[in-house]
Amino acid sequence: METQDPQLKYGAGNPNRLARKRYGCDYKELNPDQREQIAADQKTYYENLALSGREARRRYKAIRLREQAEALVIEADAIDAELAAKEAARAIEAGRL
Repeated sequence: METQDPQLKYGAGNPNRLARKRYGCDYKELNPDQREQIAADQKTYYENLALSGREARRRYKAIRLREQAEALVIEADAIDAELAAKEAARAIEAGRL
């Protein structure tokens, strides 16, 4: 869940900074309802941060797997070409004899 206030992303990790941005006072001066809202914003911030980390790892892994697959295809093509060259050489030798 994204926070509705775009300014929250710059201070959601720090409850004092978030309280100052939203309510204009320190965290200690907030009433319990405001503190609950700050806690909910922090939880959302950290959940989004964790999701973005997982998404980055997933994308990195997909890129690495794609690169490995491309390398395997290139290697398989090289092996096929090598086998074709050996077969051609055998055919040429068989034709000479």
